[in-house]
Amino acid sequence: MKKITVFLIILFMSVSLFAIDSLHVYGRVILDTAGLADVKIGPAVTDSEGYYSFKLPAGTDTTFIPNFKSFIFSPVSHEISASDTVCDSMNFIASRQTKKIILIAGQSNTGFNGSSEFFISDEVDEQIPYYMAFAGIEHGLDVLGPISNFGVYNWGNFGFEMLLARTLFKEYTDSLAVMKIGWGGTSLVTQWCEHGDIWEWFREMYEHAIDSMHVEGYEPKHIGFFWYQGESDRNLERSSVYADSLYHFVDRIRELLPNDSEVDSLPFVCVRILWNPASIYEEPVRQAQMDIINNRSYTAWVDIDDCDPYRVSEDNLHYNGIALNRIGYKLATTYLDLIGHPVDSIATVTIDLNSEIDSSFILSVEGDTVFNNFVTTPSCQFPAKLGDSLSLKLLLPTRDYVSDPEIITIPFVYDPTAILDGAYTFNVHIKTEIVSYKDDINPLLYEAYPNPFNPSTTIRISLPETTDAELSIYNLQGKKVATIINGPMQNGFYNLEWDARAYPGGLYIARLTAGSETQQIKLLFLK
Repeated sequence: MKKITVFLIILFMSVSLFAIDSLHVYGRVILDTAGLADVKIGPAVTDSEGYYSFKLPAGTDTTFIPNFKSFIFSPVSHEISASDTVCDSMNFIASRQTKKIILIAGQSNTGFNGSSEFFISDEVDEQIPYYMAFAGIEHGLDVLGPISNFGVYNWGNFGFEMLLARTLFKEYTDSLAVMKIGWGGTSLVTQWCEHGDIWEWFREMYEHAIDSMHVEGYEPKHIGFFWYQGESDRNLERSSVYADSLYHFVDRIRELLPNDSEVDSLPFVCVRILWNPASIYEEPVRQAQMDIINNRSYTAWVDIDDCDPYRVSEDNLHYNGIALNRIGYKLATTYLDLIGHPVDSIATVTIDLNSEIDSSFILSVEGDTVFNNFVTTPSCQFPAKLGDSLSLKLLLPTRDYVSDPEIITIPFVYDPTAILDGAYTFNVHIKTEIVSYKDDINPLLYEAYPNPFNPSTTIRISLPETTDAELSIYNLQGKKVATIINGPMQNGFYNLEWDARAYPGGLYIARLTAGSETQQIKLLFLK
């Protein structure tokens, strides 16, 4: 009996000492009724079933904060105070972050481009998870971010998803993610068909994409599907059945992907392939893509015929970044129209000017839109057509002023609400002490009257100093069609006439170059 009493006393003392010296901390991290492994809790890491256990020195205030990839934990932390002598099981419930998924598929025109420098960087790219499998290669899950994530700069597998994702990101804040699964040169009729080899590969990669997102802590919610394909079916056998194949493809996509969008069926938006008059079998494919809206609900198509100037190959398949940006933005705005969230299709570019100029100057705009605006205030705005590629330059009244930067290039104009920063800034500085000049001579200012005109107009210029000057007329294709002056000119005002009766009616550009300065205006000849 004495031995038993002694043993119980020793056991009691051991337990008491353990309670005083250390706490036994244990618990589990649970996800969807199963444990979540590899979560760090204090000095321990959960096992394959989510359990962890360790001893913590007593007498200290300690906060445990679980952190594992993108998972969200409840509670977000657990505190143990210095006065605690007992620690019950410390459990955490893990959940995944919801991500609204857009899925892109098709052939090589969904991805390849020949001029990556046309892509505009945007910090939101780093916040958009991006899974890609293309041409049989599974690149896996990363972020849209640096194009170099996938080891490509030229002829890369990235494409119109850049502008498509950025624009939708503004609609869905930080909850957007992208999947792109495609294969170049593939046929909808023979390979993307039910049981076709590319369709089976697509389904396998889609499952990999879901698994990858789950592992990283994302819960995919599908909001739209974007399809760009059709060139490989421009032949006698396939084009005649392309329409039926396309509409049943929509059905199969909707059977495969859950619909988490705001409409009754998963939105399906396709790109109508670019017109190629050399292909006699192209019309049935294009017509089927346009007729999709009459055969399946919540579908739409986009027209990309205006991208023809931006091809980088003769087969009409591939484009530079200007066209891919344009296609991506069109897909985004078409999608938003489809779900009832339309956006304004006219962009406004804002230019903030930091200067103390005591006279007016000129904002010169060249590119798809050409004009000169007099600017007398520190800031100005002008409307820019969606998709324009522009070059902005300040024409300053004297060489004593310098502009930083000298030129701002806008590869692709789109709604500034689709990006974080839609402002383009010039900083104008005084280079040297300004020397006064006569107020009645405004350097390099000119106009045309009448304008519009028929058949002639007078172009008025002023030159502040003797210099070599050229005034020439260009058509909209950039070809010089007439030269009014070309040679040394004295300073002063000139009225120069252009008689256009020998030329076709339409829009022309009058361009004046004097020394290192260049200006231009539009001339409209109404014949």
